[in-house]
Amino acid sequence: MKEINPSNGFCSKTKIYHSLRPQVILPPTNQPLSASEYAISLLRSSSLSLENTIAFIDSSTGTSLSYSDFIKQTESLSFSLHNRFGLKRGDTAFILSSTSLQIPILYFSLLSLGVIVSPANPISTIPEISRQISLVKPVIGFSTSVTSNKLPSFHHGTVLLDSLDFKSMLTIQQPGRVNVQVVQTDTAAILYSSGTTGLVKGVELTHRNFIAFTAGHNQVRLEMVEENQPHPIGLFTIPLFHVFGFCVALIAVALGETAVLMDRFDFEGMLKAVETYKVTYVPVSPPLVVAMAKLDLVDKFDLSSLLVVACGGAPLGYVGDDEATVATLDSEGWLKTGDLCNVDNDGFLYIVDRLKELIKYKAYQVPPAELEHLLQTHLEIADVAVVPYPDEEAGQIPMAFVVRKPGSNLTGIQVMEFVAKQVAPYKKIRRVAFVSSIPKSAAGKISRKELIDSIQTTPLSKL
Repeated sequence: MKEINPSNGFCSKTKIYHSLRPQVILPPTNQPLSASEYAISLLRSSSLSLENTIAFIDSSTGTSLSYSDFIKQTESLSFSLHNRFGLKRGDTAFILSSTSLQIPILYFSLLSLGVIVSPANPISTIPEISRQISLVKPVIGFSTSVTSNKLPSFHHGTVLLDSLDFKSMLTIQQPGRVNVQVVQTDTAAILYSSGTTGLVKGVELTHRNFIAFTAGHNQVRLEMVEENQPHPIGLFTIPLFHVFGFCVALIAVALGETAVLMDRFDFEGMLKAVETYKVTYVPVSPPLVVAMAKLDLVDKFDLSSLLVVACGGAPLGYVGDDEATVATLDSEGWLKTGDLCNVDNDGFLYIVDRLKELIKYKAYQVPPAELEHLLQTHLEIADVAVVPYPDEEAGQIPMAFVVRKPGSNLTGIQVMEFVAKQVAPYKKIRRVAFVSSIPKSAAGKISRKELIDSIQTTPLSKL
């Protein structure tokens, strides 16, 4: 189209930005295909030796699993679940477990059967879990001996991932693969929003969503092939029950990469794992990028192997919440991510903030992320979060929760003056509270709701 600007992809006629990358080749929509089957097909088409390539490593024990064993155990588990429990296409499985080597095997097995995968945070409370279960109506549960007491009874019971029984399901000599005709538009997974701004929602994603996401990454990989590149090794600090962790696990298998798994996040443990396993990329949340750039601890480890850090992800729709889904997808199929963005003349997209997190100060809108980014440049601030504080005259004013660096005597007045010198008057920080840490979700997102709820009990400095 002549109207599309070749520099940034903007179409002057439709006012739509188009990707400047070549169109991603996808399998026909009417082809029966699961997300796991597609990922495995890409893996098998590569030149990798599946017997000699490590698929997953448990960072806490050093235990590893080759791709050939990963595929064998996935197929064995599929056979076991199909024959013992009669799991079928459209059933939902609820999973309550921290990250382990068993989780990717379980995900790929369930996806291949057309069973909807619904993993939740294992530290969730029983009321939170009850709400999630009421949304997805699972027929079977998977947990560990530590988390099983949080689950109710299911039609097919609960399978313990750390039991000898589950281990035996991974090594059955099955007569053949289970053949299930999975439709690409079938729901593949229901994951849960972090609930940082309200009630937890069930986020629905189809096999086609995951296939397209995987295909896009595969095409980028093919475009960037260079000689003597190191074998890609990823460190998964984000839990696999999170949508981002779920997606990167699928991509790692499709691209034949090695994934180093952490059962729980620990910053020093992450740095040690990068050094030990010569990690080349880390999927991370934005606050973690800030920590890597600011904390002195980073300098004590050899991170020379690390080439890329990345983050991203967006939902398709919400289970049991038609109003939220309608607010997310418009009539033409456009996904409203809720992000405040801008695009430069070269087509680069910049995420500035979340629309729902904007602070409404009088007639102005103040993006918290902009103020957080500014405050993170202060040499005495280790971490920070900015939230709206109710104000009778202005409606809301920006308030900063600040974590001082060790030994710092930084005051609230100094924080406010630091910001005031660099922003427009309406963006000034007008209240400050010093805290020992910023509450965050398992994915590393700031729990703004928790901070807002704590305002009444927190000592403040104010302008």
